[in-house]
Amino acid sequence: FSLNISFSIAVGTVGGLIGGRLPALVQIWMPGDPVSVKRIALMLAAVPVLAATAVLAGIRFPTPPAAANARLQTSGRFLMRFLPAIALWYAFCAGFMPFFNAFLRNRMGGSVAAIGGAYAFSHLPQAAATLLMPLVIARLGRVRAVVATQMLAALGVLAMFEAHTLPQAALFYTVYISLQVMSEPGLMNLLMRGVPVAERPAAMAANLLLIFAINAAVGATAGKLIVERGYGALFGALSVTGLVAAMLFAFLFRRGLPGESDLQSNALH
Repeated sequence: FSLNISFSIAVGTVGGLIGGRLPALVQIWMPGDPVSVKRIALMLAAVPVLAATAVLAGIRFPTPPAAANARLQTSGRFLMRFLPAIALWYAFCAGFMPFFNAFLRNRMGGSVAAIGGAYAFSHLPQAAATLLMPLVIARLGRVRAVVATQMLAALGVLAMFEAHTLPQAALFYTVYISLQVMSEPGLMNLLMRGVPVAERPAAMAANLLLIFAINAAVGATAGKLIVERGYGALFGALSVTGLVAAMLFAFLFRRGLPGESDLQSNALH
C-alpha cells in the first residue's frame, strides 16, 4: 500500500510541473484569449487519462475463484467500527484539498505557473511520508501509528493560519498534507486485515462509496463556509474534526483487530 500510494502521489509532481506551464505553452503554439487557452490546456490534460484507459483495457487479470461468501457477512462487526471512525477522517481530508489551488490564487495571488509549482512541490514529501509509514507502524503498531499521524495532521492544518505568502502557504500545506496521506497505508492495511479475503472487494467498495459520498457533502459545505466566514473558519473546523476522528479511531480500536492487540501488530510487520 505504501509503495502504490507513494508512486501515485509522486506522479502528481510531474503533473503539477507540466500543468502549471501548459497554458503558457498553449499560448505560444495556439495564441488566443486566456479562457480559450485554459480550455485547450484542460483538454490536453485529459490525454493521459485516455492513454491510461487504453492500457487498462488491454490488461488481462486472472479470474478469481468463485466465492460463496463474497458479501459482507462475517466482517460486519469490524466495519461497524471502521467505517464510522474513517468517515470523520475522510471529512477532514476532503475539507481543504479541493480548495488549495483557489486559496493560492485568491488569497496569495499566485500565477498558474506558481500554483503548479507549489502543487508539484507538495507531492514529493507526501510520497516520502507514505514510504516511511511502514517503519512507523513497525515501531508503534498499526492503530497507534494511524492515530499519531491523524493527530499531527489535525494540528498541522492550524499552521495555515500563519501563511501570508505563497511559499509559506505551500510549505505549511505540504507538511500537514504529508501527515494526512501518511495515514493512508495504515488505514488500508487495517481494512484488509480486518476482513476475510473473500469479503475484501465488497469492503473496499463500501470504503470507496463512503469516500465519494463524504467528498461530495464536505466539498459543498466547506465551500459555503469559506464564502461566508473565510478560510480561517475552515481551518479551525477541520482541526477539530481531525482531532475528534483520531480520538474516535483510538477508542474504537484500542484493543487492535479482533484476536490481535496493537502491540502484536508490530511483530507482523
